[in-house]
Parts: sequence; C-alpha cells; structure tokens
Amino acid sequence: MKKVISIVLVLSLIITLFVGCSKDETPAEQNNAESKSEATKPEDKQEEITLRYMWWGSDSRHEATLAAIEKYEELNPHIKIEPEFSGWDGYYQKLVTQLAGGTAADIMQVDQPWLGDLLKNESTFADLSSVDTTNFDSNFLNQYCIFNDQLVGVPMGINGLTMIINTTFFNEVGIDYNALTDWESIVEAGKEINSQYADKYILYDTGMLFDTYLNQVTGNQLVKDDLSLGFTEEEVLKAFQFVDTIYENKVVQPKEESALFKTTENPSWIDNNMGMTMQWPSMINSLDSDNKELEVISIPQLEAAKASGVVVRPSMLISVNGKGSYIEESAKFIDWLVNSDEGILTLKAVRGVPASAYAQDLLVENDLLNPLQQKGVSMALENPRDKVNFYSSNAEVSAVKKEIIDKVALDISSPEEAAAEMITRIQQVVDEIKN
Repeated sequence: MKKVISIVLVLSLIITLFVGCSKDETPAEQNNAESKSEATKPEDKQEEITLRYMWWGSDSRHEATLAAIEKYEELNPHIKIEPEFSGWDGYYQKLVTQLAGGTAADIMQVDQPWLGDLLKNESTFADLSSVDTTNFDSNFLNQYCIFNDQLVGVPMGINGLTMIINTTFFNEVGIDYNALTDWESIVEAGKEINSQYADKYILYDTGMLFDTYLNQVTGNQLVKDDLSLGFTEEEVLKAFQFVDTIYENKVVQPKEESALFKTTENPSWIDNNMGMTMQWPSMINSLDSDNKELEVISIPQLEAAKASGVVVRPSMLISVNGKGSYIEESAKFIDWLVNSDEGILTLKAVRGVPASAYAQDLLVENDLLNPLQQKGVSMALENPRDKVNFYSSNAEVSAVKKEIIDKVALDISSPEEAAAEMITRIQQVVDEIKN
C-alpha cells in the first residue's frame, strides 16, 4: 500500500512542476508559441506555383521582361515564373506544336493575326476579363482582342505602319526625304542615288511593301470575308510590276543579299547605306544606333489610291493557356504587368507604344517612351486602312504570297507569271479553307 501511495505522490509532483513551468511563460512567449503554431497550419500556407512565360523579341525586350519577372517574384514569393524566350524565327511553329501537344506555356506572347488559326479550338486561350482594362480603348479591344465575348489576349502595345527615315543617309546623298510622299518619287530618287553610290539603296524592303501597295491599288482585303479574292489579275500585276521595278533598278538591296540577314542585323542598314524602311514603330529602338539619326514620315501613297495601306493593330498580345493549371494566377501577373506602376516602368516600351493610356502617360512622365514611336503610331492612326481580316493573314496564304514575291525579286518569275500564279494558288488555299 505504501508503494502505491509513493507512486501517486511522485506523479502528482511531476504534474505540479509541469503546470508551474507553463504558468511561468511570459505572455509574449505564449503569443510567440501560438503564432508559430498558427503559422504552421497547413491550410494557411500559400501554394507554391510555377508559371511558364513564353515570348519572342530582341535583347532589350528579354532584359526588361526578365527584370519584371524578378520584381513580381519578389512581391509574390510563392510564385516562380520560368522564362522561355527566343527570336521571331520559328516562334509561331513552336507555339502551334506546343498547343497541339498540350505542352504550351501558361502565359504566351501571340501575334494578333494568328488568332484566326489559333482560335479554331475555342479553349485555346482563357478569358482574361479579370484583367483591369479601364485604361484601354474599348473599341480597340473589341476590334482586335475580344472574340465570342471573351478577352483572349491583352494588347501589349499599339503598332501602326510608318516609314522610318535614316536622316544621316539622306544628308549624305543630299535628298530631301520630306518630298518623298509617293512611290514614283521614291523610285526615281532611288535610281539616282544608286547610280552615284553603288552600295547605297534608298529603300529597305522588309517584306511589307507588296501588301501596302496592293491595298492602295485595290482598297480591298487580300481575301474578302465572303472568301472571294480581293484582287483581279490586272490589279495584282501592278503590285508585282512595282516589286520588279524596285529590284531591277536597285532601289532596294538585291534579294540575294538582304535575305541573309534579320531586319536589324543587315550591315547595309547598320552602316547607313539604306535610307528608309517601312516598319512598326516598336522596331525603332532596334533600328537605331549611335551612328545615325532617325525620323518618321507617313507611308508613301499611290496616285489615286483606293486605301492608305496603313495597318494599325496590336503590336502583340499576351494570352493565357486555356488548358493551363493556373489561369487565375497567370491573369494576376498580366494585370500587374499592364496596370501597376512598377510593371509598366520596368517593361517600358519594349513591346511598342503601350495600349493603355495610363501607361503611355507614365512612360512619357519618366522619359521612357521614344518620341518617334509615339509620333509614328499617331501618324498611322490618322489614316488607317480597314482591319486586315483573318483570311488575308492566314498562315498558308501568307506563305504562298511570300514565295511568289520572292520569285519576282530574284528574277525567277516575270510580273505576269507571278500574277497568274497568285490567282491560281491563293484560290486553291481559299478552296481548302472553304472545305
């Protein structure tokens, strides 16, 4: 019995000591303990999320985007964003392959003309209505970014075709570029310049001249909305004759030479041996260098043109994978990029003049928007052509057209042969679309 009593007394003493120790803890220590306990509750931990973000661009775009990602990750420690960036070449093919194979990134940069092909599958892109678009032009969004009442991409900039002038070139050759308001005067000035300087060309053909010229001739879409051709053989012949004229008379650099380089890496442009190029204002910073001064003027017009040929559209869209696992978090990241001061000031104008009025004002206030970019877009908006429809920017239509233009530039086909081939082959593509 004594043994049992002894055991009970020992146990009572241990319990008393334990309780006493607990009572001796200060309120702060108790709070800390409680806080630690609360912090470790599994239901309160934010899920760690990894997003993949794919885009194309130049080094300046890559650097700015990587800096933006780093800032966003600092603000959101549970988010990790894996960058996947590349150049323009092969990007579309890679995107199409990944979307088809179910391996596309969560967030992706998309060229607006691709939507016609990419949106054949309705779930390709998620609806981004949760992104605040208060500072975006609603008509611009409706025209280029909203399909079936869903915002399938947020415009990262506005682009409008403009003529970028290398004033250093024109000062050297002694010609007033302000007088070059039509194609005829450019051709005549180009002949004169090349006759005096064999390595100089007034015009840099980056592949947009043909479409602009043909639109001015016809006033139509290349392929109309009713899937009929928007040009006659006689009309497209005029456009091919223009291509033949500028290559035959060395108004532009021979195709055999220019085809070797990307637009911004052509030594003739870098060394001031080219005078002007039709381009997007978003390319101005990439085409600029310390050895030249640039200016912008309006696109030259054809006499009795039926349309301006001036395309205005988003420089690019940022979209979210409709089959991705983190659509909400992806949309939050996009909202931060286009609406927060930190996101806007970090990205600057590496994707063109921002489509958000607030972002434009913020960049101007901080001297981060090239005035030539803003001027180029403003000039384009004064006289735009109608929106290029999806049939005219169809990938196969574009590929066929480029092949035939190159044949004329390389003197493989005559303008007459090219016009006939254009009618036949574009009609074949259209027939395939119909079926």
